Amino acid sequence: MKHLSYLIVCMLVALAALTACIDDGYTTSASDVLAFSTDTVTFDTVVTQQGTVTKQFIVYNRASKQVSISSIKVAGNRNGRFYINVDGVKGEEFHDVDIRGGDSIYVFVECKVNASNSMEPLAVEDSIIFVTNGVRQHVLLTAWGQDVEIIHGDTIRDDLHLTAERPYVIYDTLVVAAGATLTVDPGAQLLFHKGALLRVYGRMKAVGTADKPITLRGDRMDNVVGDISFDIMPGQWGGVVFGYGSYDNEWAYVTMKSSEIGMHCSSTDPEQRTLHLLNCVLRNSSSSVLTSLNARIDAEGTEFSDCADGVVHFIGGNVHLVNCTLANYYLFAAPSEPIVNVWKSHATETVLPLVAYLDDIVLCGLAGDVEARRRGD
Repeated sequence: MKHLSYLIVCMLVALAALTACIDDGYTTSASDVLAFSTDTVTFDTVVTQQGTVTKQFIVYNRASKQVSISSIKVAGNRNGRFYINVDGVKGEEFHDVDIRGGDSIYVFVECKVNASNSMEPLAVEDSIIFVTNGVRQHVLLTAWGQDVEIIHGDTIRDDLHLTAERPYVIYDTLVVAAGATLTVDPGAQLLFHKGALLRVYGRMKAVGTADKPITLRGDRMDNVVGDISFDIMPGQWGGVVFGYGSYDNEWAYVTMKSSEIGMHCSSTDPEQRTLHLLNCVLRNSSSSVLTSLNARIDAEGTEFSDCADGVVHFIGGNVHLVNCTLANYYLFAAPSEPIVNVWKSHATETVLPLVAYLDDIVLCGLAGDVEARRRGD
């Protein structure tokens, strides 16, 4: 019993000592202010009326005693709104936030930029104000907001003309019906939301220029983390499908990137051209950038690159590639197939003979160059 009493006394003494260490008092000195892991939180161009990724920074107390932050709030800007979370708690304004000596807290920031009815990106600036021991400090918040035209899943039954005045954000699946033509102006940007597809059963004319290329990509324009841009991430949107009966499609100076399935072309008449590519870039797909089934594909000066699978798949049909580059330096996995895959027949489809003409082609990358495959012969 004496030993138990002695143990309890020792525990109480240790607890009292620990409590004394934690209760290190507050400093009210104006020289004991905060330090920050950054002086500016920057959001790259974001789509207006949509939320951003969450960014963070750290607030440090370098003093030996506790500090009490009397006020934390966003100053406010009519062109947009920044939302903050202080050490795990959401709110608009915080009072009496304590940081122990030598400790720190996290502040998380999100942004939503108001529509400006402007053709050009709008700069939005604000700041988070910290008041500690009567001293006012701030962390600058900056973002660029871009107004867009939003297209929800729809079927285009009449001719449609997309201009370069402002980007288009496409949700779900956009279908160009048989008999309709989708025309895209030089400099236009088509930004596809996660999983969105473009299916063409009519015709598509996307003719850009060297100084005004057309872009098809995902709608995330910010960073994944740190300085790593979503621009390098594959699989951000579905891809483009040219279905049976779609002929005379024309792409020039078009960059298509970061899709899941790349481009698929299917035809029953390989003598009639499905697609002409001139000085285009098809790159960075979760599978392949081009799969052609019985189609006639003509391409000059075009880059096909960077896929998890083979870069291009030609299954029957009629293929002409001149002065093109086919390469695979995919970042996120070891490529599983050769750069060029050629099938003369296929197990599940009726495939016509393949006629392939490749002239002045550059092949480079981490996988084998060309593999011709026969199935069902």
